[in-house]
Amino acid sequence: MGFPEGFAPGVIGQVESAMYGLKDAPRLYGKHFKRIAAEEGWEEIVESIFVLKDEEKKVKAVMAVHIDDLLIFSADPAHDFEPLRQRLKMNEPEILSVGGEMGYTGLEVRKNKSGFEISQEAYLKLIPVQTDDLPRKSLSPEMLNEEREEEKEEDLVAVMIKVMGDSAWLGMSDVC
Repeated sequence: MGFPEGFAPGVIGQVESAMYGLKDAPRLYGKHFKRIAAEEGWEEIVESIFVLKDEEKKVKAVMAVHIDDLLIFSADPAHDFEPLRQRLKMNEPEILSVGGEMGYTGLEVRKNKSGFEISQEAYLKLIPVQTDDLPRKSLSPEMLNEEREEEKEEDLVAVMIKVMGDSAWLGMSDVC
């Protein structure tokens, strides 16, 4: 078979469109998904979080969208999701039963008798804590009042970037 014209081992080139379609395919799909979801009664309350309401305007289902994955929280997810699934020609959904658990991008979702539990416990246990790398400086009142700027310790910059990145991920509240 071989390589397409202009491609060979060791050659670097610039991609002008995504491997699986147009550069704006994700935006177009998102726009299409939102239109179909709205037509099926789902209301987007914040970016990528949708609710489905019953006749009395009470929320009966919540759907969180992450790229092309949907997490639906409902008493009857198969029924609530079916019209949308049919319109978008999606596969059968995985449904958690009571006691069931699934992992998803750093989250664990468990279904219990009263609803769902969302946790990041397993993710937190994976984060290596290297206490030897952390600064050990006293924050005495004298130190806080000093107006001189100290020189940054470059080896701590990488540690702080890692800590801030992990903190940002743990602090995301868009899902709940």
